[in-house]
Amino acid sequence: MNRPVYLGLLVVAVVAAAGLGTLNAGTGERTGTGMGIGMEARAEGGDTETGESAPVVEPSPGLTTGARTATSAARADDSGTDPGSASSLPHPPGTTAEGIEHPSRLLGAHTNGLAETGFILRSSVNATVLETGMRIDATARGGARVASDATEYYAHRSDAAGPLERRTEGWYSGGVEHRRRIGKFGGVQESTQQARSVGELAGRPLLAPHLRSGAFEAATVRRIGGETLFVFAASGLGNESAIETGLPEASTDIRSYNGRLVVDSMGRIRSLTARVRYVIGGKPATYRLDYDLLRLGNASVERPKWA
Repeated sequence: MNRPVYLGLLVVAVVAAAGLGTLNAGTGERTGTGMGIGMEARAEGGDTETGESAPVVEPSPGLTTGARTATSAARADDSGTDPGSASSLPHPPGTTAEGIEHPSRLLGAHTNGLAETGFILRSSVNATVLETGMRIDATARGGARVASDATEYYAHRSDAAGPLERRTEGWYSGGVEHRRRIGKFGGVQESTQQARSVGELAGRPLLAPHLRSGAFEAATVRRIGGETLFVFAASGLGNESAIETGLPEASTDIRSYNGRLVVDSMGRIRSLTARVRYVIGGKPATYRLDYDLLRLGNASVERPKWA
């Protein structure tokens, strides 16, 4: 399989201190493999206020309202309106009362909608990768705090593969992005790079393989806090080759796919969870993705101390 370098195999961190791969800034096109929203994919980000090395799986204070509350409620309870009885509602771009019809339109609406407001998101990916015949459990966690029109952003990603760990952070406020990479044993590298596009920061390359491959059908429509949220569920694949680009290199024999997607009426993806069973190194493994849009707007970005 050809794999985009986008979220690169975490196993690269095990065998080399070099980057996990990069995403061409401003294009949204991947050039590597899928292991989470990432600095290496130039699409990771942070949910912290200052850019300090806080645990990436914990949201900052005050992030329990807005998009996150609506998404969590939708996840917890699917007893909403039957999508068939809500056919008169304006569905999100690229979707119908039956399911996802045009993934590219939905992805475009997601990116454009977030660009207007600014946003905070986080993601995590767990998978088993293969290097020189050895299976290694790998984890990537990251997120993004982005001002409207991406005029400022802070991004981070933490990778763990086998015995090695690495954290990468990036901050942008016009001009170039300032980046810092910290190894498990304290080694620090600093550099600059071209600014990322909103699509990269919003995780489009991470979401695309799932939207294009999962057989997502409309499950329910929920109204929470004055918002209408559309829930889609997939218990199989409509395009197996598309999901291959989001799995680790050397993956074979996809055995099952389950996904759950929450989208608002403008097409902004509030959450995506996906579980893929596949074979790698001759044994079964599980790829797990959790993507959450924590907040729309009000994403203030402060310059981190290290920058």
